[in-house]
Parts: sequence; C-alpha cells; structure tokens
Amino acid sequence: PLYGQDLIVISASMDRTIFIWSSTDCNQYYSSSEEIGGVWTPIARVGSAGGILGGSVGSSLLGFLNVQVEPKEGRWIMGHAFGGPLHFFSCEQSQEVLQGQGEGKAAGPKISVEEQAALVQWRAQPCLTGHFREVTDLGWEASRGSYLITVSNDQTCRLWAPMKKTTTWIEIARPQVHG
Repeated sequence: PLYGQDLIVISASMDRTIFIWSSTDCNQYYSSSEEIGGVWTPIARVGSAGGILGGSVGSSLLGFLNVQVEPKEGRWIMGHAFGGPLHFFSCEQSQEVLQGQGEGKAAGPKISVEEQAALVQWRAQPCLTGHFREVTDLGWEASRGSYLITVSNDQTCRLWAPMKKTTTWIEIARPQVHG
C-alpha cells in the first residue's frame, strides 16, 4: 500500500494539480461494513502550481481529466491532461518509505503518514504529447535532421526536437495552422 495506507484517494483537477489524500482513521482496523471516519487531508501534490499561463492546450493549461497510480508499488503517477498529453511523476524514495516504515527502519515502528509524506519527493518526468487525430504530413529539417514537424487532422502543427543528453524526442512548439 502507498504510504503504508490501505485506503488513499487520488484526485485529478482542472486546476492542473493531482492530490494524494489520506484519512486520519486509515491506520485503524475496520471491517468492510464500518464507515471510515476522520478527516481526509492532502499528503502530497504534483502538477503545475499555477500552470503555464498562456500556454497551449497540450501544456496542461486546462488541467487533468484522469489520474492513475502504478498499482504494484505506487512509485509512478500518470495524469491525463485535457489536450491529450500524459504527464508522469516518479518517486525516487526507497520502498520502505512508501510502505510507511521509514528510511532504513524496516524492522522498526511505523512512522506517521505526515512523516512519510515529508520524506517522499515526486519528480516530474518528460511528458508524452502527440496529435489526437491522424497525422497527415511530416517533414524533417533539411540541413541536419535536428527537427521534425508534423501536421494533423486535429488542426495542429507540432515541432519536435531531441532532448539534450538523451534520445528522447519532445514537442517544443506548436506553430499555428491556418485554414
């Protein structure tokens, strides 16, 4: 379980944020017929604080429609943004911290959810973007092939380039399409 909790809530919002919530009573034993009480409070937040104002729809200007957590260990969060891109966030901390046992304290007492949340850092990873309708044309930059431009029936034109020091290609601009 993520943060050593049997029950957590993950929410995606149009304000460009994803929250992980925990109840103050989640650590207590309960049967399936009992209601979970307590106050649900956010223990982690990822996304764009304030967003990218003036950005394109694909830059998550309109927020997230859906969110998923990697089910086995909870080390990855994926947010599906309004314009189609998939935003990824990874957790670099040890599995013991995510399971609620603290760094290097696998045999020791469990630490509180708040203490765990303070130890966990989520990092944004490269976003997967793309056209949301079929690509109708593409062209490589003529001199070195350092850029790729694509045009789609979604009425967008996208300019792609490789990230420095990696082989990952990312969208760097959306020149305006007329007509």
